[in-house]
Amino acid sequence: MRISSQQFFQQNLRTFNNAEARLLELQKQVASGIAVDQASKDPEAFITALKAQDVINEAEQYNRNITLVRLRFTQQEESLASAGDIINAVRDAALQAKNGTASTFDRSVLAQDIRLRVDEMRGVLNTRDIDGLYIFGSGDQSQSPFRDTSTATPPVADQQYRLRDASAGKAISVDIAAGREVKTGFNPNLIFADPSDPSITSGAVASGTATAVPASILEVMRDLADAIEQGNIPAVDRLTANLDTSSNVLLKARVEAGTRGRQLDDAENFNLNQIVQASETKENSVGADLSSTITELTQTDAQLRALQVTYSQITKNSLFDLI
Repeated sequence: MRISSQQFFQQNLRTFNNAEARLLELQKQVASGIAVDQASKDPEAFITALKAQDVINEAEQYNRNITLVRLRFTQQEESLASAGDIINAVRDAALQAKNGTASTFDRSVLAQDIRLRVDEMRGVLNTRDIDGLYIFGSGDQSQSPFRDTSTATPPVADQQYRLRDASAGKAISVDIAAGREVKTGFNPNLIFADPSDPSITSGAVASGTATAVPASILEVMRDLADAIEQGNIPAVDRLTANLDTSSNVLLKARVEAGTRGRQLDDAENFNLNQIVQASETKENSVGADLSSTITELTQTDAQLRALQVTYSQITKNSLFDLI
């Protein structure tokens, strides 16, 4: 079969263009490490890679949630520890007041110290996080567990020691892994309440059926200061016993915060394993085998160079060369 110069030219041009296109594709694979970057090249592999990337994205978001929640738990644990220290200081003051040698002046000084501790405790329990949310707030955590009466008209002094509302037990939860979530707060009506309040002893607050706000630990401390100043020893004993119970409640909350922290660690490790496995699946589906790709790249480059030389030699031959 005879092949015209035009056919020969077109055939070599196609070969040259195909080799050049393949060379560019191989160079792209080596640079990106990806062999399948379009669904049309391998639909099944491409879909598998997309699903694997979804798993990676989801696990990374869970770990971002964990980072934020861990900061909150750290603040909560530190604040609960500070609250426990304040209760211990108040208890020591109460013991001093019960000393038979304590004068009226001594009791007045101790009572004033406790009142200062009350304000300190209120500040600790109304602590905010870096986003301005209350670390012991419930619901959307935008409201403090204790009421803010600083702008009330007229001022309501006693209300600043009251817990906010009877429905404050709702705490939000955050997803930390597939099928796992953790509560980010505590029920302030449980851990900051007067343990002798009827709504606490009856279990109404714990069950969510309370219709009234329980008295708070701040009110216990305030009443203790008044009892010390008045020399009412039976009241001092009763209120000190309530503080002892409150101290145990806060300690249990600290333990719970530590337990939640360990849940975060477990979930974070689980997410990291998910990321590793999904990354391997993605790599196996669409990743380029660099060793074989580089080998083919070298061979294609050599082939292209040979085609260029051959084509240039052939195209310069003509009848004018024979004259």
